[in-house]
Amino acid sequence: MRQRLGLGVAILNKPDFLILDEPVNGLDPEGIVEIRKIIQELNQAHGTTILISSHLLSELSMLATRYGIIHQGKIVKEITKEELELECNSEIKLLTSDDEKTHKVLKEQGFAIQKENQQLHIIQGMREDMEKIGKSLFDKGIYIKEMSYKEEQLEEYFLDLIGGK
Repeated sequence: MRQRLGLGVAILNKPDFLILDEPVNGLDPEGIVEIRKIIQELNQAHGTTILISSHLLSELSMLATRYGIIHQGKIVKEITKEELELECNSEIKLLTSDDEKTHKVLKEQGFAIQKENQQLHIIQGMREDMEKIGKSLFDKGIYIKEMSYKEEQLEEYFLDLIGGK
């Protein structure tokens, strides 16, 4: 109740800029969703700029459009959501009926490809690319035996950035 009350008091005067420190700390899942909706509404409908300080990185990834990563009291990196998505290691793994032909087709489409353990790895491949890849390979008579997607999470990116484990 304290978190909800604090947020309610903070938004009474419809501020242009709002600073929130751990806004979902101690809330149940329903409360977290409710606070997230309020924050999004404030930003999108009322144009409020919101600075959120939080250790819950997965929660931030659902709200933030820009990140400032702080370690030991210093800003280590400032990055937009789009830049973060590009920097986070993401890859598509493929096992196909013809690796050589697959490599050629996907290289022509601009994908960076490596072969490792009998699988082709498309470096910096996004989830949205999977449908395009599948269609273009099918059109060339190449059959996909396996396709998977892996993305580094915000927590992993943060720990890599600060040299954590």
